[in-house]
Amino acid sequence: MTPAGCRRKYAPLTFPSEAACRIVGLAPATLEAWAGQALRAGVSPPITFGVGGLVALMVLRDLADRLGPETETFTPGLVQLFQLLAPLTDARWLAEQTAVIGRDFARLCELRTAHIRCDDGQFLAQPLRPLIAELQDRVFS
Repeated sequence: MTPAGCRRKYAPLTFPSEAACRIVGLAPATLEAWAGQALRAGVSPPITFGVGGLVALMVLRDLADRLGPETETFTPGLVQLFQLLAPLTDARWLAEQTAVIGRDFARLCELRTAHIRCDDGQFLAQPLRPLIAELQDRVFS
């Protein structure tokens, strides 16, 4: 029993890349290709993934499915998205956010709409709520 007012702190769960790919339904080859692009951009890609990292992998998966090879043009923005999401563990808060990914930036904001792509293809928006729901289904079912 812990003393009153004390809470046990647990390390957040993390998964190696192979397990993370299995959890989110991302082809390992897609992650390897993106990791290579990130390295060429001068950034070391993550090798383990927590809750935020799993969500970032799901965004990568969806963008790769929607954009195909054009995903590579968003590598700097995806790198920033991984950096933004990596330390985050609160799935409820994440579910209220939308990832806005540009060719060279990423932001989290509260937008409540479906997938958005600006006319000139300079940025994309991915609501995280459906990804969080899918992640919960994959992990807990």
